[in-house]
Amino acid sequence: MIELDGVSKYFGDEAAVDGISLTIPDGSLCVLVGTSGCGKSTTLRMINRLIEHNAGEIRIDGHQIRSFNEEALRRRIGYAIQNTGLFPHWTVSRNIGVVPRLLKWDRVAIERRVEMLMELLDLDIDEFADKYPHQLSGGQAQRSRCSWNCSISISMSLLINTRTNSLADRRSGSVWRERLLPIPRFF
Repeated sequence: MIELDGVSKYFGDEAAVDGISLTIPDGSLCVLVGTSGCGKSTTLRMINRLIEHNAGEIRIDGHQIRSFNEEALRRRIGYAIQNTGLFPHWTVSRNIGVVPRLLKWDRVAIERRVEMLMELLDLDIDEFADKYPHQLSGGQAQRSRCSWNCSISISMSLLINTRTNSLADRRSGSVWRERLLPIPRFF
């Protein structure tokens, strides 16, 4: 569960986020919607400790985020940035499996996770596994990045800071509930 309680972020005297409170239960879908500059990206960056909040409390599973080592916290939470964020010199499958390799998962577990995520996000393994990011459409690259984040997220919290129209599933509408939320954990 992710909880924000009266969280604020100031840049000088300017409040980018002013006293936001919200609770996001495990397994739920939460969308921050607002105009440009209203604090959506800043809020996501604070949750992942890419920037520190000035006031209030942010908790993950009941623990203050400042009690976590930043690296350990970020391994618990996937974060899809506004650009694709893929390593350009690595294939799609290698990009998706990079952090599980750093976490020293065994080869078979990494391969299974990569295959499962590619299938869930409509990235045909035979067609896309050996492609490089420059060979992908915008939507394919974004789905690859989303797979990358799902592959590393221990608690299955995933912060997405981008437009999601390229994540639309051609056959069933949206991938969010039908595909991302039921991803099994390998921990």
